[in-house]
Amino acid sequence: MYYVFVEKEKYIMQKFISSSVTKNFEDAVKLAADLNCNLEISRFAPNLDDIDSTFTKRIEAMKKALFYFKGETSLHGFLFDLSVVSLDPLIKEVSIKRFQQSLDAAKYLGAKTVVYHTGFNAYLNHSMYRLMFKEKFTAFWKTFVKQFEYTGITAVLENVQEKTPEFILDVVKEVNSPNLKVSLDIGHVNIHSKVPVVDWIQSYNKYLYHMHLHNNYGKDDSHNTILKGTINVQEVFQTIKNLNLNPKMVFEIFDKNELKESLQFFDDYFMQDKIRK
Repeated sequence: MYYVFVEKEKYIMQKFISSSVTKNFEDAVKLAADLNCNLEISRFAPNLDDIDSTFTKRIEAMKKALFYFKGETSLHGFLFDLSVVSLDPLIKEVSIKRFQQSLDAAKYLGAKTVVYHTGFNAYLNHSMYRLMFKEKFTAFWKTFVKQFEYTGITAVLENVQEKTPEFILDVVKEVNSPNLKVSLDIGHVNIHSKVPVVDWIQSYNKYLYHMHLHNNYGKDDSHNTILKGTINVQEVFQTIKNLNLNPKMVFEIFDKNELKESLQFFDDYFMQDKIRK
């Protein structure tokens, strides 16, 4: 398991790479080991056409590939077209099934964290929708989180279309469980929010448990190296240091060279204080 120690070990930063950086899961496991990083398991299949008939087989293959892996694993849950609070009962049923499958996979694979999108559509500009969604989503998690408390796994809610940090933060606070926390995707903030990333970090503060690191130019979710885009990652990292936070840092970058460049920049930045000492 890889850590970066800063300021006399006051600071512990865990680094993860996404398994989506390679087409083959076994190659991603090897790359994580070679880079001395932890691994976030992302996407059970390139497409979902046959996921129900192959789900067990796929996670069994992942379990085998992870047998000798010494790092920590997290898992990105199913994410496409889901809404566990949909008004359509069939969509709701399938969405809850996918959320449950994600947790079941995490338990089987030994993952310590499961990442979920909220499914919130910020572009439905209707106050009744926002109120209904928050109430129902909070109620869902008050029940669902009990499984996480029983297993010791932490669930994190990741922003996608959310325009401000308040929605996810309010849900996490109201559920009030040590096993439900916040994930911040800085690339998504850059596309969907006018609130600067550093303000999101300051708002989340102690609830910030997990982050997705990648950059873009504010129009496309391109998952660039952290050095290519309009996000000032040095400000992001300095804010984390100033608040003395230590979220799990997941480099959700899908080009190997850009991933390595980003990891090197991250190491250099967080090791500066130690080097000066």
